[in-house]
Amino acid sequence: MSCQLSAISKFHDISTVRNFFFPSPSKESTPNRDEGGEDSVSTSMNEDWNAAWGFDDEKVMVQEAEVGDGSCEHDHNKWLQSCLVSLSPTNDVLAIAHGSKICIMTQKWDAKNKGEEIDTRLMPVWETNLGLDEKETITAVLCLPLASQKRSTQGGPDWTCIIVGFSSGYVRMYSQTGVLLLSQLLHLEKVERLKCRTYAPPRFLGMAETHDELLIMYTKAIVSIDGFSLIQTLRACRNQVARATASGTENLLQPPPLAYKKWSLGDQERVGDYVACGVVCANPFDQLKAASMLGGMKAAVKTSPPAMSVFLTSGSGPYVGFFYAIEGFAQPILSEVAIAMANKIKSALLSAASGWLGFGGKAKEEKEKPPKIEPATPLPLRFGLPDKRRCGEMIILSPNNNFAATTDSFGRIILIDVQRGMAVRMWKGYRDAQLGWIEVKEESVEPGKNNDHYRLAQFLIIYAPRRGILEVWLAAHGPRVAAFNVSKSCRLVCPCYGMMGLNNVTCRGVRSRVFQCALIDPDGVIKTIDIPFHLALSDKSSKRARDLHLLKKLKTFLKESSEDREGLQETIIELLLDLKVSSIAHQAIERVLSTRYLPVKVMQNIVRASIKRLEARGDETLDLDSRMMLKFCKAQRSLLALYASVQKLNSGQIEENRLSASEILTDVLRNSSREAAMVLKTLLRLDALTTPPSPERQPSRVTFNDDRQPIAATSFLHAFSYRSLFSTEEDPASASPPSGKLTQITISKEATEERRLALAEFLFGGCLRGTCQAPELVSVIQESGLPPDQLMNLLLLHWLSESGRSVSSLGSLYELVKSITAMTDVNEVVVDSNEFSAWWTRVRNMCSQSVNCRAAYLAVLVCKAVAAHALGVVPKEKDPDADSASSTSDDNEAGDGTKLSSDLSLDSQDWETVTVDMESWEVLLKQCEDVLAITTLLNIHTEEVAGSAGSEQITVSVSKLLQSGKGTWGGVHGGPTHCHDNETKYTREEMGSNHVFNYV
Repeated sequence: MSCQLSAISKFHDISTVRNFFFPSPSKESTPNRDEGGEDSVSTSMNEDWNAAWGFDDEKVMVQEAEVGDGSCEHDHNKWLQSCLVSLSPTNDVLAIAHGSKICIMTQKWDAKNKGEEIDTRLMPVWETNLGLDEKETITAVLCLPLASQKRSTQGGPDWTCIIVGFSSGYVRMYSQTGVLLLSQLLHLEKVERLKCRTYAPPRFLGMAETHDELLIMYTKAIVSIDGFSLIQTLRACRNQVARATASGTENLLQPPPLAYKKWSLGDQERVGDYVACGVVCANPFDQLKAASMLGGMKAAVKTSPPAMSVFLTSGSGPYVGFFYAIEGFAQPILSEVAIAMANKIKSALLSAASGWLGFGGKAKEEKEKPPKIEPATPLPLRFGLPDKRRCGEMIILSPNNNFAATTDSFGRIILIDVQRGMAVRMWKGYRDAQLGWIEVKEESVEPGKNNDHYRLAQFLIIYAPRRGILEVWLAAHGPRVAAFNVSKSCRLVCPCYGMMGLNNVTCRGVRSRVFQCALIDPDGVIKTIDIPFHLALSDKSSKRARDLHLLKKLKTFLKESSEDREGLQETIIELLLDLKVSSIAHQAIERVLSTRYLPVKVMQNIVRASIKRLEARGDETLDLDSRMMLKFCKAQRSLLALYASVQKLNSGQIEENRLSASEILTDVLRNSSREAAMVLKTLLRLDALTTPPSPERQPSRVTFNDDRQPIAATSFLHAFSYRSLFSTEEDPASASPPSGKLTQITISKEATEERRLALAEFLFGGCLRGTCQAPELVSVIQESGLPPDQLMNLLLLHWLSESGRSVSSLGSLYELVKSITAMTDVNEVVVDSNEFSAWWTRVRNMCSQSVNCRAAYLAVLVCKAVAAHALGVVPKEKDPDADSASSTSDDNEAGDGTKLSSDLSLDSQDWETVTVDMESWEVLLKQCEDVLAITTLLNIHTEEVAGSAGSEQITVSVSKLLQSGKGTWGGVHGGPTHCHDNETKYTREEMGSNHVFNYV
């Protein structure tokens, strides 16, 4: 990922602003040559002379006009470079000045731009001529946002103060609507520059914090105004002007005076620009060195180094100068200046009141007696970079105060190390260049890493108007990381400050400035430069930081996009394939597969592209992270293929079952006709006795359409996890995994019960409803490699989740249970006759724990049939009188011993194979019949039971009755049962001789 230019604001109509400062020249009328007199005679003589020599004046005039028009158009396009421009760091106010004219623009929302990326425009709110006379011109302008003192603020500025410096030495401060708040004369020289420093907390312990201050540069002096006193004065003046404007009366209260310091820079011949580097404290060695050089070997040295304010100047004699102002003494507040300031406020109030009441005009502020100007404190030049021929034009300080970049008259850009006081780099061929700085913060690499431990990178922005190029360089010895071809008439703006009025408490959570460096296009578009942090790094760290930036871009793209966006798949694949670090690419794949609106087809194409790229590299060149990512992508490919296939099968039409209920029980489940009749009889009586209550008494239930929708692809993928299995005893942490390493997809342990139910409904619900055949579904599931035991758990979880199961679905359930059982290991299903199968034991436990007795009873019938088929047991038709015959034979055998010997000689074909598993199924089936009868008795709805209020439904299961012990039926049943004689007869018939529970 590389740098890019992003638009942050636009002019509403930049041509109007340009015409305000540079009006188009009107075409002057030329004299008529046909008029009589000497002019006409001389004109005719010149025409004859030119005609004789073959001169064509029309061609010459056309050529001169073309040259003149080209030069005018060239100057007309570069009007921004000849103006003074100040853009507020909060991107809400823009001030442009030229000569004595000034134009203030603010951001306003325009309904015509609704839906665009930038729906606000910079519109002029104040255009005027500020010069009191023809000689006074504007020489400096600054837009200073002031922080709000209200707790309900959202971090934006309260208002913006427009500070204007004039050639007469006056500094006037206006509101953003053009109301004069304060006029100050601090030095009798031209105001050269206006700069500001705002609060910045210390990054590390022991570093000094940056305080608010306004810096005014004159030709040979620098004035520093304390930020706190400036805010208090401006707030008092603004309040008084508002009261005077509202009431039309003069209620003058003396505002708090300005606290400022003034220094003179007499040791340097010419000062073109300056920067304030803040307060520094020298180490003991530098203190001794400076004391020895200034005072000699007998100089007195203090025990602790003093704190000093460093000013760095650019000009001539020397080219760069370092001035140190020792802190610890207070510059006296000038009483004359305070009185003069009160007079200026009074004049401003009178001017505002007169304008409100409709009489008078501008107050004659400058005709009053000028205040007494106190002399400046001489500031000695500590050292500098001498160069007699070179003259510095501008200087700009980096955000971390470590570097300063200067431009000179030779078209050079020199980078200066502020701490060491030496030039470290030079660029040539940048005449009339404009400079700026951008500080980029490192993005968090690890989620759990402390955000305070981050790195900062400094990038130098160079705009060369003569070449029409914008370059980004890494300080101090880094390469050029980006270059843009831009117009030759742009203007680079770099406010090195934020909102004034913040402190260590209010600065938290407040964005002090929206941008660091912006480029104003002649078309009226203001663009900022976005630089990723990885461009400041190299090798592996650069790749990781670069990929982190791409990952952040991918997340933003997925968040702001939709399914209908054009080129969605191509953009995602391009970003994924551009990632170099496998661990970050793995995170990107997970983020893509977590996007709900992406179609399954798009997800499959993205995963295939990632797999193709990894396989193209070869197994030998893949590291551990790449191998893990490859395994993950293959697992996701299998799951997505399963989801797409099951979704296609579930979308089919429901087919009617051709077999009747008795045929399913006899032909499919291989039950005898008598057993099938008993099952159907039991279910019919259950349906007849457990009729639902009337609609009036049935409790209302709220349902949502989303509950019936199939599980989404993202939720389907999140329900699974994958793990690597090793077939050989090798180290799994080794970078070179063994050849026997396999990937198994399992259901995630973190999947909730609701997600498991939704997953089971999606996988098996369509087959049980009849939308697809069981063999087709099983073949699709088998290709995914899901464990058979988890598939069986899901199938039983879905079947046992509802009580209203019918016999018509037993055919599909039988095929599913049979196919899933065939997928597992034979040794787990088929065991010795005197052993329990672990496979069927788990199935029986799930059926015995279900409270939906009807579904559990039918599931036991199906699983018993599958178990008999797996063991090869063929059920035989039982005689209805088998029990009485067996009891009679037992009596005869006890009485006559000859009968026993004759039975032992029977043919082996008359014997029935008996296993522990099959007996367990027979017992569980009888238990489910009894529990079904109990549930029927508990759910009988007579008029007395249905009319009783506050009755709760009692649920029972096989495991619950077995774990509760003897006397359970009495505790479950409770009081007397309201039932009819035929119902009591039914329960006694069903539970009389065949029950397996002890209820006594």
